[in-house]
Amino acid sequence: MSIFNKAHPLLEKRILFKLLTGSLLDFSPPLVFIIAFELSDFYTATSWFMVATVLTSLFAIIVEKRIPYFSFYISFITLIFGASTLYFHHPQYIQIRDTVYDLVLAITLAWGYVHGKLFLKSAFSHSIKMPDSAWVSITRAWIVFLITIALSNEVARRVLTEGGWIYFKFIILVCTSLFGLWVLFHFYKPMPKTEEDGSFAKQDLKNL
Repeated sequence: MSIFNKAHPLLEKRILFKLLTGSLLDFSPPLVFIIAFELSDFYTATSWFMVATVLTSLFAIIVEKRIPYFSFYISFITLIFGASTLYFHHPQYIQIRDTVYDLVLAITLAWGYVHGKLFLKSAFSHSIKMPDSAWVSITRAWIVFLITIALSNEVARRVLTEGGWIYFKFIILVCTSLFGLWVLFHFYKPMPKTEEDGSFAKQDLKNL
């Protein structure tokens, strides 16, 4: 047995590669944003942020060998609000982008939760196998977290300078990655070994 999966099933090499690749793709555009801002100005940095976001989405297609709808959503919303910032020459649009992005995700997850659709499971179950009860707990946690960082972004964009907001954005990304790892390891459950266990997990979801 590989040394990677002795301690925890999520430390299996394939899953680790998925998590590390996802983190790299998530961190790349904000890092480009910060570097471009330090070397030029907010609007030039916004342009580079848009380009980096699209490139990471294209790279995700190559790595995952499938259409990553989540990455396309990120690119779409970034291009819309980024273009608005450049056209109207006002930073509020790209700043509001984070609030809209987080709230739309939270509302989408909440709608799915209420209607018995686990969107996080649909997005990640090809890499991480867990019963529905675990995905329910993870979905709940993400809904609360997304609403929290959306509200914090609204405060930050009102009280911080443009440069301060960019660094705040990066800090939130770090917190989001750490939160994602904590939630995944905290709520992880192995798949049931029997059909009876599996049916129980589905029934348990209906009762939640």
